[in-house]
Amino acid sequence: MSKQIGLLAGKIWNFLNAKGEVPVLVLKTRLGVPNSLLYLALGWLIREEKIYIKKETKDYRVGLH
Repeated sequence: MSKQIGLLAGKIWNFLNAKGEVPVLVLKTRLGVPNSLLYLALGWLIREEKIYIKKETKDYRVGLH
């Protein structure tokens, strides 16, 4: 399972590198992954200090450090 999470973390990083800051919902939709897997991969990237997450009115936005 950790390999799958790590691969998704890489896809998220590449997506953010190409597109810039986006809402979490955009990541979920564009990458076509379940919420649980998405949030595990986001946690991985946050722990490694590769991304930041900020609260918006109705959603969260994610970007690269």
